[in-house]
Amino acid sequence: MGGGQKDKRFYFRIWSSAALLCLAAAVMVSDRLGSDESDNATTRSTPRGELAAPAPSASGFPLTVTPITLHMAGMKTAVLGDWNDMLVFREYEKMTNVKVEFNAIPEELYEDRLKMMLTGSDLPDAFMKGALEPVDVAEYGANGTLIPLEDLIDRYAPNLKKLLHDYPEVRAAAYSADGHIYSIPSIVTLSSALSDKHWINKAWLEKSGLPAPVTTDQLRDVLRAFKNQDMNGNGIADDEIPMTGEDIQQIIDNFSGAFGLQLQMGYALNIEDGHVRIWLTSDRYKLLLQYLAGLYAEGLLDKDIFDSNYKVFFPKITPDRVGVFHNQTDDIFSGYYKHFMALPPWKGPLGDQLKNQRPMARDFGAFAITSANPFPEITMRWIDYFYGKEGSFFFRMGIEGKTYLKQPDGSYTYTDEIKSHPRGLALAAGQYFIWPGRGAPHWN
Repeated sequence: MGGGQKDKRFYFRIWSSAALLCLAAAVMVSDRLGSDESDNATTRSTPRGELAAPAPSASGFPLTVTPITLHMAGMKTAVLGDWNDMLVFREYEKMTNVKVEFNAIPEELYEDRLKMMLTGSDLPDAFMKGALEPVDVAEYGANGTLIPLEDLIDRYAPNLKKLLHDYPEVRAAAYSADGHIYSIPSIVTLSSALSDKHWINKAWLEKSGLPAPVTTDQLRDVLRAFKNQDMNGNGIADDEIPMTGEDIQQIIDNFSGAFGLQLQMGYALNIEDGHVRIWLTSDRYKLLLQYLAGLYAEGLLDKDIFDSNYKVFFPKITPDRVGVFHNQTDDIFSGYYKHFMALPPWKGPLGDQLKNQRPMARDFGAFAITSANPFPEITMRWIDYFYGKEGSFFFRMGIEGKTYLKQPDGSYTYTDEIKSHPRGLALAAGQYFIWPGRGAPHWN
């Protein structure tokens, strides 16, 4: 999302934390999933109009004997190709008998278009990679625009149901304060995918003559060298970017641990002596902002960081332009991976050396079914496949021989066309899959 929207998200996260704390109690009282009570089955069986909807198959493929078409809308990040022409979705249509027509809206236009869809008559059947804010999910779930999903999950989504059972923290995060599930998050249980890494330009570091930074003070010295020593050797002053990020919130999140600031449940919360502390008014947060403000004032932090987003950030990550940045993996710069190395967390001025992880349940509004959907049961079965082991692999890796290869040792790798793309794996993979750029509903 763009910087402005991310800032809005951040401050919303703070006041919404109280609702999240109440959520656990609501979940304990309203243990909907797995219930055997027949009166919990409230799913609809008829579409708009008078014709009865085809029943979903009990298990396996196809999902329905009678072919159907669904209309889905979502946010298209910069690295993605045409969703309607993606190999994985074309293949999945053959498997399921479900054709999906996607309205993939560019990231910079999505927020306004989303509001128009939610408040107008042009609702899609579902939001896929929907980027729905918790406040939107609560509002449009309560007014009936988004339908409750817990009973559909119970009856038609065995993969998702199992994940919600196995990971109570994911289950708690999925519920709105009124005791309903209106949207499905991305679910990440792979430990290495739960945090951004600090990446540094190896050639620039060697040229600076400085050791790899361990503390925030040492990092500032390294960034000063990156700014002042013409690291790319083109004779042009100040065309290098000592440090950048996807947006200012990503920068704050990645430095918070060095100042002893935790992101409990993904929010600005420390839990100290059994008490929840919102740290936005703390002295430690003041120190963090002063440190980042100092970097910005010296030109060590990207001058465009307050107007940045993923689309702006992604093309900057080249070895002749950037010194330090943050990303979960090397997927966006796999074509240059030999030029960068990862660093351990930095130690801050008070001796803290923490690394915050994202919650397992992320991208809260990744998938939602609307009241316009004539086939909610089939739609739930359609998305559930991507929350199982087989479907998750298919969602991220595709088809053997076309997008991935099996190695003699039993491991799997993307084809050379994808993994060796000069502008990185994410850009190449984004022509076949929608997982690059975050926010895709599936189990990672």
